[in-house]
Amino acid sequence: MVGKLDGGVAVTMSGLDLERAIVCFNAVGIARRALEISIDYAKTRQQFGKPIANFQMVQAMLAEMYTAIEAARSLSLRTAAMCEGLEEGEGGAARSTS
Repeated sequence: MVGKLDGGVAVTMSGLDLERAIVCFNAVGIARRALEISIDYAKTRQQFGKPIANFQMVQAMLAEMYTAIEAARSLSLRTAAMCEGLEEGEGGAARSTS
């Protein structure tokens, strides 16, 4: 039995938000590595006698990847900051965003 009788869901949910906040950093790290690999590939892959990194559309796609990753990183850091100072069992409680 987890916690009090009929209280297992509350115990489980109390840490779920914190776990989600931690997992997002894994996703951001994987995305950053994927961007690094994409940039290396664009620099080495040749088309029409020059690296595809020289083509404007490829540069735009890489820039969009970078922008999305930085936005996700910023959101992840903000989420982690909101989790700071939570008392035990507060992970699933609604908090003010101000």
